[in-house]
Amino acid sequence: MVATGSACVNVMYAGPRRSSTEEASIETTLRTEELGDDTTLSKVDGVGVSGGGTYVILPGRHSVDVIGTKRPPATGPMSNLIATFNKKKRTLVACFVARGGHSYVVRTWGSLAKDGPWTVEIFDQDTTDEAKTECQERQRAISPSE
Repeated sequence: MVATGSACVNVMYAGPRRSSTEEASIETTLRTEELGDDTTLSKVDGVGVSGGGTYVILPGRHSVDVIGTKRPPATGPMSNLIATFNKKKRTLVACFVARGGHSYVVRTWGSLAKDGPWTVEIFDQDTTDEAKTECQERQRAISPSE
C-alpha cells in the first residue's frame, strides 16, 4: 500500500474513505520545551511515509517508526548553526491500538549524550491518555545516528 493524500492528510488504507468514527489519525509534534524534541514518522505499519502531516488509519493495532531529533538549546549569535551540527537523531519503533474517531500524537524525548536514553510517547488527543502498546517491548531503538 502507498500513502496517498493531499493537503498533508495521508490515507494509509486501501479503498474509499470511511466515516470519521471508522478512522483514526496520527501526527507528530515539533520541538518545544513542553512537547519534547522534533519528531517525524518514517513508517506507518511498515509503509514508508514522508514524515510530516496527518496519517489516517483504521482502528486496531499499529506500529510506527519514529525519528526523534534533539538539538542543543539555542543561545548566542551562532546558536542555530551550532545546533544544526550538534544535533542527535534516533529512530525508535512504537506500537499502539487506535480507536475509531480518535486522534493520536507522537512525540520523542532524547539525550544529547552519545548513548543517552530516548523514549517515544503516543497520546490519545481525545482522552489525553497515553495509548496502550501491543509491542513485545514498549519500544526498541533501531539505529542511533550522530
